[in-house]
Amino acid sequence: MRKPYIRLGMIGLALTCGLALPQPSRAQAALGVADIVERSRQTAGSEELLASTKTYSFTTQFRRYHIDTSGRMKVVTRGMGPVIMGSVSVTPLQVLQLQLDAVTEVRGVEKMRLQFMARLAGGFFTLSSFRDSLTLEGLRDLGAEKHYVLTADLGSSRASFYVDEKSFLIRRIVLQGTGEGGERAEYEYQFGQPQDVQGLKLPQSIWLSGLGEHGNLAQVSEPTLNPPLEDGFFTRLEINAGLATLDEGTLHGNLLMHVPYGDDSLVLVPNWTPAWIEKAGFKSGETLIFQFAGQETEVSWYASEAEASSANAFRPGAKILSCDSQRGDTCWLLYYSVPPDEIKKVTDAVSPLIPLVLKRKP
Repeated sequence: MRKPYIRLGMIGLALTCGLALPQPSRAQAALGVADIVERSRQTAGSEELLASTKTYSFTTQFRRYHIDTSGRMKVVTRGMGPVIMGSVSVTPLQVLQLQLDAVTEVRGVEKMRLQFMARLAGGFFTLSSFRDSLTLEGLRDLGAEKHYVLTADLGSSRASFYVDEKSFLIRRIVLQGTGEGGERAEYEYQFGQPQDVQGLKLPQSIWLSGLGEHGNLAQVSEPTLNPPLEDGFFTRLEINAGLATLDEGTLHGNLLMHVPYGDDSLVLVPNWTPAWIEKAGFKSGETLIFQFAGQETEVSWYASEAEASSANAFRPGAKILSCDSQRGDTCWLLYYSVPPDEIKKVTDAVSPLIPLVLKRKP
Protein backbone atom coordinates (compact mmCIF):
# COMPACT_ATOMS: atom_id res chain seq x y z
CA MET A 1 0.00 0.00 0.00
CA ARG A 2 1.26 3.43 -0.89
CA LYS A 3 2.01 5.81 1.91
CA PRO A 4 -0.86 8.35 2.10
CA TYR A 5 0.07 11.85 0.99
CA ILE A 6 -0.85 14.08 3.92
CA ARG A 7 -1.65 17.77 3.37
CA LEU A 8 -2.16 19.54 6.66
CA GLY A 9 -0.41 22.83 6.30
CA MET A 10 -1.75 26.17 5.49
CA ILE A 11 -3.84 26.54 2.06
CA GLY A 12 -3.32 24.96 2.73
CA LEU A 13 -0.94 25.32 -0.12
CA ALA A 14 0.40 25.66 -3.94
CA LEU A 15 0.77 25.06 -7.68
CA THR A 16 2.93 23.76 -10.90
CA CYS A 17 5.34 22.61 -12.53
CA GLY A 18 8.01 23.52 -15.10
CA LEU A 19 5.79 22.65 -18.02
CA ALA A 20 6.87 24.01 -21.37
CA LEU A 21 4.43 26.52 -22.80
CA PRO A 22 2.34 25.23 -25.71
CA GLN A 23 3.49 26.49 -29.10
CA PRO A 24 1.54 29.37 -30.70
CA SER A 25 -1.00 28.40 -33.36
CA ARG A 26 -1.02 30.09 -36.74
CA ALA A 27 -4.32 31.74 -35.99
CA GLN A 28 -4.04 35.35 -34.89
CA ALA A 29 -5.91 36.79 -31.94
CA ALA A 30 -8.82 38.82 -33.30
CA LEU A 31 -9.54 40.67 -30.06
CA GLY A 32 -7.54 43.12 -28.00
CA VAL A 33 -6.81 43.03 -24.28
CA ALA A 34 -9.75 45.25 -23.31
CA ASP A 35 -12.20 43.08 -25.26
CA ILE A 36 -10.92 39.84 -23.73
CA VAL A 37 -10.98 41.31 -20.20
CA GLU A 38 -14.56 42.47 -20.65
CA ARG A 39 -15.73 39.13 -22.00
CA SER A 40 -13.87 37.35 -19.22
CA ARG A 41 -15.65 39.48 -16.61
CA GLN A 42 -19.02 38.71 -18.21
CA THR A 43 -18.49 34.99 -17.56
CA ALA A 44 -18.89 35.67 -13.83
CA GLY A 45 -22.39 37.16 -14.08
CA SER A 46 -24.28 40.34 -14.82
CA GLU A 47 -22.59 43.66 -14.08
CA GLU A 48 -25.40 44.50 -11.65
CA LEU A 49 -24.78 41.28 -9.69
CA LEU A 50 -21.00 41.74 -9.65
CA ALA A 51 -21.35 45.32 -8.44
CA SER A 52 -23.68 44.27 -5.62
CA THR A 53 -21.47 41.37 -4.47
CA LYS A 54 -19.02 42.91 -2.01
CA THR A 55 -17.98 39.70 -0.28
CA TYR A 56 -18.46 35.99 -0.81
CA SER A 57 -17.25 32.74 0.75
CA PHE A 58 -16.60 29.16 -0.30
CA THR A 59 -14.99 26.00 1.03
CA THR A 60 -12.28 23.73 -0.37
CA GLN A 61 -11.52 20.64 1.69
CA PHE A 62 -10.71 21.90 5.23
CA ARG A 63 -10.48 25.61 4.38
CA ARG A 64 -13.11 28.29 4.28
CA TYR A 65 -12.20 31.22 2.00
CA HIS A 66 -13.75 34.62 2.64
CA ILE A 67 -13.27 37.03 -0.26
CA ASP A 68 -13.53 40.81 -0.21
CA THR A 69 -13.78 42.12 -3.77
CA SER A 70 -11.50 45.03 -2.82
CA GLY A 71 -8.60 42.56 -2.73
CA ARG A 72 -8.62 41.20 0.82
CA MET A 73 -9.00 37.54 1.75
CA LYS A 74 -9.30 35.52 4.92
CA VAL A 75 -8.68 31.78 5.03
CA VAL A 76 -9.88 29.73 8.01
CA THR A 77 -8.62 26.15 8.38
CA ARG A 78 -11.17 23.98 10.13
CA GLY A 79 -10.88 20.67 11.92
CA MET A 80 -13.54 18.53 13.56
CA GLY A 81 -16.75 20.27 14.63
CA PRO A 82 -16.00 23.67 16.18
CA VAL A 83 -12.21 23.33 15.81
CA ILE A 84 -10.42 26.17 14.02
CA MET A 85 -6.82 25.13 13.41
CA GLY A 86 -5.68 28.50 12.15
CA SER A 87 -6.47 31.54 10.05
CA VAL A 88 -4.71 33.78 7.56
CA SER A 89 -5.42 37.43 6.81
CA VAL A 90 -4.37 38.59 3.34
CA THR A 91 -4.24 42.25 2.31
CA PRO A 92 -2.37 43.92 -0.56
CA LEU A 93 0.31 45.04 1.93
CA GLN A 94 0.67 42.20 4.42
CA VAL A 95 -0.15 38.54 5.11
CA LEU A 96 -0.53 37.43 8.74
CA GLN A 97 -1.06 33.90 9.98
CA LEU A 98 -2.27 32.54 13.31
CA GLN A 99 -1.53 28.85 13.66
CA LEU A 100 -1.92 27.10 16.99
CA ASP A 101 0.16 29.18 19.41
CA ALA A 102 1.83 31.82 17.25
CA VAL A 103 1.06 34.78 14.99
CA THR A 104 3.58 35.16 12.18
CA GLU A 105 3.98 37.36 9.15
CA VAL A 106 3.96 35.30 5.97
CA ARG A 107 6.75 36.29 3.60
CA GLY A 108 8.43 35.09 0.44
CA VAL A 109 6.75 33.11 -2.30
CA GLU A 110 3.86 32.03 -0.05
CA LYS A 111 2.98 35.68 0.52
CA MET A 112 3.16 36.22 -3.24
CA ARG A 113 0.88 33.28 -3.91
CA LEU A 114 -1.74 34.21 -1.32
CA GLN A 115 -1.89 37.84 -2.46
CA PHE A 116 -2.29 36.65 -6.06
CA MET A 117 -5.14 34.35 -5.02
CA ALA A 118 -6.86 37.19 -3.15
CA ARG A 119 -6.62 39.41 -6.20
CA LEU A 120 -7.87 36.69 -8.56
CA ALA A 121 -10.80 35.71 -6.34
CA GLY A 122 -11.61 39.38 -5.72
CA GLY A 123 -12.22 39.65 -9.46
CA PHE A 124 -14.48 36.57 -9.41
CA PHE A 125 -11.82 34.37 -11.06
CA THR A 126 -11.76 36.54 -14.17
CA LEU A 127 -9.14 38.87 -15.67
CA SER A 128 -10.79 42.01 -14.33
CA SER A 129 -8.42 42.53 -11.36
CA PHE A 130 -5.41 42.46 -13.70
CA ARG A 131 -6.73 44.57 -16.59
CA ASP A 132 -4.08 47.29 -16.24
CA SER A 133 -1.15 44.82 -16.20
CA LEU A 134 -2.00 42.51 -19.10
CA THR A 135 -0.21 41.89 -22.39
CA LEU A 136 -1.77 39.70 -25.07
CA GLU A 137 0.67 37.08 -26.33
CA GLY A 138 -1.69 35.59 -28.94
CA LEU A 139 -3.64 32.37 -29.43
CA ARG A 140 -2.11 29.04 -28.40
CA ASP A 141 -3.24 25.46 -28.55
CA LEU A 142 -3.90 23.93 -25.15
CA GLY A 143 -5.06 20.38 -25.67
CA ALA A 144 -7.75 20.33 -28.34
CA GLU A 145 -8.85 23.92 -27.75
CA LYS A 146 -7.37 27.32 -28.54
CA HIS A 147 -6.75 29.81 -25.76
CA TYR A 148 -5.85 33.45 -25.59
CA VAL A 149 -2.65 33.76 -23.59
CA LEU A 150 -2.22 36.97 -21.61
CA THR A 151 0.64 37.74 -19.27
CA ALA A 152 0.80 40.14 -16.35
CA ASP A 153 3.97 41.47 -14.72
CA LEU A 154 3.14 41.91 -11.05
CA GLY A 155 6.39 43.15 -9.58
CA SER A 156 8.07 40.11 -8.08
CA SER A 157 5.84 37.70 -10.00
CA ARG A 158 4.59 37.03 -13.50
CA ALA A 159 1.28 35.36 -14.31
CA SER A 160 0.28 33.69 -17.59
CA PHE A 161 -3.48 33.34 -18.11
CA TYR A 162 -4.97 30.83 -20.55
CA VAL A 163 -8.44 32.03 -21.57
CA ASP A 164 -10.70 29.76 -23.62
CA GLU A 165 -11.21 31.29 -27.08
CA LYS A 166 -14.93 30.44 -27.12
CA SER A 167 -16.15 30.66 -23.52
CA PHE A 168 -13.61 33.27 -22.25
CA LEU A 169 -13.29 31.29 -19.03
CA ILE A 170 -9.82 31.19 -17.45
CA ARG A 171 -8.78 27.55 -17.71
CA ARG A 172 -5.17 27.68 -16.55
CA ILE A 173 -2.79 30.09 -14.81
CA VAL A 174 0.96 29.71 -14.42
CA LEU A 175 2.38 31.92 -11.68
CA GLN A 176 6.14 32.39 -11.45
CA GLY A 177 7.87 34.57 -8.92
CA THR A 178 10.69 35.33 -6.56
CA GLY A 179 10.36 35.72 -2.80
CA GLU A 180 11.89 38.46 -0.69
CA GLY A 181 14.82 36.17 0.10
CA GLY A 182 15.50 35.41 -3.55
CA GLU A 183 13.82 32.00 -3.56
CA ARG A 184 12.03 31.16 -6.80
CA ALA A 185 8.74 29.33 -7.24
CA GLU A 186 6.36 28.26 -9.97
CA TYR A 187 2.72 27.35 -9.47
CA GLU A 188 -0.19 26.29 -11.63
CA TYR A 189 -3.95 26.65 -11.26
CA GLN A 190 -6.51 24.83 -13.39
CA PHE A 191 -10.22 25.55 -13.04
CA GLY A 192 -13.25 23.33 -13.49
CA GLN A 193 -16.54 24.20 -15.14
CA PRO A 194 -18.49 27.05 -13.53
CA GLN A 195 -21.27 26.54 -11.01
CA ASP A 196 -24.17 28.95 -10.61
CA VAL A 197 -24.46 30.64 -7.21
CA GLN A 198 -27.55 32.84 -7.33
CA GLY A 199 -26.41 34.07 -10.73
CA LEU A 200 -22.71 34.34 -9.86
CA LYS A 201 -20.49 31.86 -11.70
CA LEU A 202 -17.66 30.33 -9.67
CA PRO A 203 -15.47 27.36 -10.63
CA GLN A 204 -16.65 23.97 -9.41
CA SER A 205 -13.08 22.92 -8.69
CA ILE A 206 -9.54 24.28 -8.43
CA TRP A 207 -6.49 22.16 -9.22
CA LEU A 208 -3.26 23.34 -7.62
CA SER A 209 0.29 22.17 -8.06
CA GLY A 210 3.73 23.44 -7.16
CA LEU A 211 7.00 22.72 -8.85
CA GLY A 212 7.99 19.19 -7.86
CA GLU A 213 4.84 18.70 -5.75
CA HIS A 214 1.78 16.51 -6.05
CA GLY A 215 -1.15 18.27 -7.68
CA ASN A 216 -4.27 18.66 -5.56
CA LEU A 217 -7.82 18.85 -6.92
CA ALA A 218 -10.16 20.64 -4.51
CA GLN A 219 -13.92 20.89 -5.00
CA VAL A 220 -15.44 24.32 -4.39
CA SER A 221 -18.45 23.90 -2.10
CA GLU A 222 -20.80 25.86 0.16
CA PRO A 223 -20.58 29.16 -1.76
CA THR A 224 -22.32 32.11 -0.10
CA LEU A 225 -22.81 35.64 -1.44
CA ASN A 226 -22.55 38.67 0.84
CA PRO A 227 -22.46 36.69 4.11
CA PRO A 228 -22.95 38.77 7.27
CA LEU A 229 -19.49 39.63 8.61
CA GLU A 230 -18.51 41.66 11.64
CA ASP A 231 -16.44 44.83 11.39
CA GLY A 232 -12.76 44.02 11.25
CA PHE A 233 -13.44 40.45 10.13
CA PHE A 234 -10.78 40.37 7.41
CA THR A 235 -7.97 41.47 9.70
CA ARG A 236 -9.00 39.55 12.82
CA LEU A 237 -7.25 36.21 13.34
CA GLU A 238 -9.11 33.50 15.22
CA ILE A 239 -8.46 30.00 16.49
CA ASN A 240 -10.17 27.29 18.54
CA ALA A 241 -7.58 24.55 18.95
CA GLY A 242 -7.47 23.65 22.62
CA LEU A 243 -4.32 24.02 24.70
CA ALA A 244 -0.97 22.24 24.64
CA THR A 245 0.93 21.92 27.94
CA LEU A 246 4.01 20.16 29.21
CA ASP A 247 4.14 18.59 32.68
CA GLU A 248 7.35 16.88 33.82
CA GLY A 249 8.15 15.43 30.41
CA THR A 250 4.56 14.48 29.58
CA LEU A 251 2.96 16.39 26.70
CA HIS A 252 -0.75 17.12 26.92
CA GLY A 253 -2.92 18.40 24.09
CA ASN A 254 -6.15 18.08 22.13
CA LEU A 255 -7.32 16.45 18.93
CA LEU A 256 -8.02 18.79 16.01
CA MET A 257 -8.86 16.46 13.16
CA HIS A 258 -8.93 12.88 11.98
CA VAL A 259 -8.64 11.86 8.33
CA PRO A 260 -9.33 8.24 7.29
CA TYR A 261 -7.51 6.67 4.31
CA GLY A 262 -9.52 3.61 3.32
CA ASP A 263 -10.36 1.14 6.07
CA ASP A 264 -6.82 0.42 7.25
CA SER A 265 -5.08 3.80 7.59
CA LEU A 266 -5.85 6.98 9.50
CA VAL A 267 -4.28 10.32 10.34
CA LEU A 268 -4.86 12.05 13.69
CA VAL A 269 -3.90 15.72 14.00
CA PRO A 270 -3.04 16.93 17.53
CA ASN A 271 -2.43 20.55 18.50
CA TRP A 272 1.30 19.95 18.96
CA THR A 273 3.98 21.77 17.00
CA PRO A 274 7.64 20.81 16.54
CA ALA A 275 8.45 23.36 19.25
CA TRP A 276 6.37 21.42 21.79
CA ILE A 277 8.04 18.14 20.82
CA GLU A 278 11.43 19.80 21.25
CA LYS A 279 10.47 21.18 24.69
CA ALA A 280 9.45 17.67 25.75
CA GLY A 281 12.92 16.43 24.80
CA PHE A 282 11.74 13.58 22.59
CA LYS A 283 14.40 12.30 20.19
CA SER A 284 13.80 11.43 16.56
CA GLY A 285 13.37 7.67 16.24
CA GLU A 286 12.20 7.28 19.85
CA THR A 287 9.23 5.06 20.70
CA LEU A 288 6.63 6.91 22.82
CA ILE A 289 3.32 6.17 24.50
CA PHE A 290 0.23 7.88 23.04
CA GLN A 291 -2.98 7.93 25.09
CA PHE A 292 -6.54 9.13 24.40
CA ALA A 293 -10.09 8.11 25.35
CA GLY A 294 -8.88 5.23 27.49
CA GLN A 295 -6.74 3.82 24.67
CA GLU A 296 -2.97 3.49 24.71
CA THR A 297 -0.59 2.64 21.88
CA GLU A 298 3.10 2.89 21.05
CA VAL A 299 4.09 5.40 18.36
CA SER A 300 7.42 6.21 16.73
CA TRP A 301 8.43 9.88 16.66
CA TYR A 302 10.42 11.22 13.69
CA ALA A 303 11.41 14.86 13.31
CA SER A 304 10.47 14.78 9.61
CA GLU A 305 8.78 12.53 7.10
CA ALA A 306 12.13 12.22 5.32
CA GLU A 307 13.71 10.77 8.47
CA ALA A 308 10.83 8.31 8.82
CA SER A 309 11.29 7.22 5.21
CA SER A 310 15.05 6.81 5.67
CA ALA A 311 14.39 4.62 8.70
CA ASN A 312 11.97 2.49 6.64
CA ALA A 313 9.30 3.34 9.18
CA PHE A 314 6.37 3.16 6.76
CA ARG A 315 5.69 -0.54 7.22
CA PRO A 316 2.32 -2.26 7.70
CA GLY A 317 1.16 -1.80 11.26
CA ALA A 318 3.30 1.29 11.89
CA LYS A 319 2.12 4.26 13.94
CA ILE A 320 4.24 7.27 13.09
CA LEU A 321 4.19 10.74 14.68
CA SER A 322 5.93 13.43 12.64
CA CYS A 323 5.93 17.06 11.57
CA ASP A 324 7.02 18.69 8.33
CA SER A 325 7.55 22.44 7.98
CA GLN A 326 6.55 22.35 4.30
CA ARG A 327 3.08 21.29 5.42
CA GLY A 328 2.84 23.80 8.22
CA ASP A 329 3.81 23.42 11.87
CA THR A 330 1.09 20.95 12.79
CA CYS A 331 2.19 17.45 13.75
CA TRP A 332 0.34 14.36 12.54
CA LEU A 333 0.01 10.77 13.70
CA LEU A 334 -0.35 8.14 11.00
CA TYR A 335 -1.84 4.70 11.62
CA TYR A 336 -0.43 2.93 8.58
CA SER A 337 -1.97 -0.25 7.18
CA VAL A 338 -3.28 -1.55 10.50
CA PRO A 339 -6.20 -3.97 11.03
CA PRO A 340 -9.55 -2.34 10.12
CA ASP A 341 -11.04 -3.21 13.51
CA GLU A 342 -8.30 -1.16 15.20
CA ILE A 343 -9.06 1.80 12.90
CA LYS A 344 -12.75 1.49 13.77
CA LYS A 345 -11.95 1.45 17.47
CA VAL A 346 -10.03 4.72 17.09
CA THR A 347 -12.61 6.48 14.91
CA ASP A 348 -15.42 5.46 17.27
CA ALA A 349 -13.55 7.07 20.17
CA VAL A 350 -12.43 10.39 18.66
CA SER A 351 -14.28 13.66 19.09
CA PRO A 352 -13.35 17.35 18.74
CA LEU A 353 -10.66 18.52 21.18
CA ILE A 354 -10.56 15.20 23.04
CA PRO A 355 -7.59 15.22 25.51
CA LEU A 356 -4.35 13.59 24.31
CA VAL A 357 -1.20 12.50 26.15
CA LEU A 358 2.27 11.76 24.80
CA LYS A 359 5.04 10.46 27.06
CA ARG A 360 8.12 8.29 27.20
CA LYS A 361 7.89 4.58 27.80
CA PRO A 362 8.47 3.70 31.46
